[in-house]
Amino acid sequence: MVALVEEWTGHGLIGYVDVMTSQEIGTKGECIRRMISKGYDPHRVLMIGDAYPDLEAATANDTYYYPILTNKERSSWACLKSTYFDRFVEGVFEQDQEQLLHEFKTNFGAQGE
Repeated sequence: MVALVEEWTGHGLIGYVDVMTSQEIGTKGECIRRMISKGYDPHRVLMIGDAYPDLEAATANDTYYYPILTNKERSSWACLKSTYFDRFVEGVFEQDQEQLLHEFKTNFGAQGE
């Protein structure tokens, strides 16, 4: 959890977080499911990750997913902070979801070449 807090602090996002969970609490999907069961609207939950299990956890809980792209981590975090976080807060992130998922899948597939 310390590494997670450091990463979010380093990218200037920690002040925007209500709840932060890690594998000590449960699987990614279970953590999201717990937040939803406590009253969080699934469309006000944003899973940020860099692997398919992260996407699967978001999809299983009908929440949004923002990918941190392999070999493009710095620019992924910068885009989240400069563009996509505000769009999420404004409630218009759904418009970006398909394109972001396409970028993730394309980037992820390119890593095996």
